[in-house]
Amino acid sequence: MKLLGTQMVPIAAIDLSKRLRPVSPEHVEVLAASMADDGQKQPIIVAEHQGTPLLAAGLHRTLAAQSLGWTEIRAEVWQTETDRPDLEIRMAEVDENLARYELNPLDRAVFLAERKKIYQELHPETKRGGNRRGDQRLNFSLWSFSKETAKRTGFSNATIKRATAIAENLDPDVRARLAGTKVAAKEGEIHRLSKYDAKTQRRIVEMMLDAAAPEKTVEAAARRIRGDAEPDPVIAAYGSLLRLWNTAPSEAREQFVQFLKGTGTVTGTVR
Repeated sequence: MKLLGTQMVPIAAIDLSKRLRPVSPEHVEVLAASMADDGQKQPIIVAEHQGTPLLAAGLHRTLAAQSLGWTEIRAEVWQTETDRPDLEIRMAEVDENLARYELNPLDRAVFLAERKKIYQELHPETKRGGNRRGDQRLNFSLWSFSKETAKRTGFSNATIKRATAIAENLDPDVRARLAGTKVAAKEGEIHRLSKYDAKTQRRIVEMMLDAAAPEKTVEAAARRIRGDAEPDPVIAAYGSLLRLWNTAPSEAREQFVQFLKGTGTVTGTVR
């Protein structure tokens, strides 16, 4: 969509029918009280399509203003640019949610995956075919989606790729089960979880959310499922030290050897 500007829009003229989410009367009431005291702090977003402003974001703000008897509301007005205003509105709603700082990693992954789905619906020419040329179209689609999304959201390409992979690979039931839990806030854990098949994902989540004796990590739950013994902490620590040694630059190795001999000290700040 193309931004036309910010202006006052008659509330009665706004089409509210394209919204995805249900209304929370409690949220409308809270917003109304705030807007009555402090006015409208954030504009809603409408998409102009064939002369009608379609609500893209700000349903609760609009209903709050309406409950206060307002006839107009401040809005960012965008011009739809395709014959699928429903998809453009869904995209605007997703983008508004992605801009919220309180999103946890799972929520962000779900919204980015939804954005990718909408993007590919808006650009069907980039969807995958069944040959080498189709693969090239898929690669272009993923590249253009990542580039456009990075510009809109400020997320890096790596973040976008990782997040969409998490959402696309997680079983839908697992995603629903994790919503609002502490596990959903741990990106590394949900990323590891997404690499297992759906059946194993469900078993792991049940173990991690077990109220009596929850497993702390995906790997710990996976070990229980496989029947593996708990790793020896000494062997694990030795492996970590060995990996660090193998990847350390020669100067760091020399300093460490001198430190062990008691003949040298570590230079610089150690963290």
